[in-house]
Amino acid sequence: MPVFYRYIRDSKLRDIAEAGQEEPNNRFIRYGDGPSSLPDKAREGAIWGFHFPDPERCDDGIRQTSPVCHDVREMVAQSERLHLVKITMPSSEGLFVCDTAVFATVRNVNADEAETQAYKDKASHAYTSYWESLIPFDQYNAGDYKEPEVVSFKAIPVSCMEIIHTTDEFVPAHKIPGTPEYQAAQDAMTRLMDSLWEQPQP
Repeated sequence: MPVFYRYIRDSKLRDIAEAGQEEPNNRFIRYGDGPSSLPDKAREGAIWGFHFPDPERCDDGIRQTSPVCHDVREMVAQSERLHLVKITMPSSEGLFVCDTAVFATVRNVNADEAETQAYKDKASHAYTSYWESLIPFDQYNAGDYKEPEVVSFKAIPVSCMEIIHTTDEFVPAHKIPGTPEYQAAQDAMTRLMDSLWEQPQP
């Protein structure tokens, strides 16, 4: 039976338990991203995961490097416990593997560059490559992709989930010195204080 792993924040896991399953609510490729020529299937809801468990990544989830792991991105802004969940599906139907390395050329760009036509064309091509990288779960061999992620287009029942690790406390990135998020938060606070200082006093 196919096995993969997900990182799920505490409140979301409780919602999943109440519903009896996790629904694929985040679109694989959102409307507005990628060319309009992408098939409808590319816009369907999906759930992302990984082939191997990594408790250290769970404990320090904000340093997750994947550009498309929606749950980890959501957790950056929230101070919650984080669970590493093992998922064992009865079959590989609806399971695929994609390669997020296709986005390497469009990461970490500044706002000005992101507005250029050259960047938009490059990003559009990356989303097409992302879609085309999807292969059935059973056809993937370790090492085929640089940044593989498991993708499920089907709901995942609670009966298929097993919590194998839980953080004691999840600390958001903006509270950890040395992270880009921490520096951004400090810079924002400095700008705020400077603007207040510059305002004319009554």
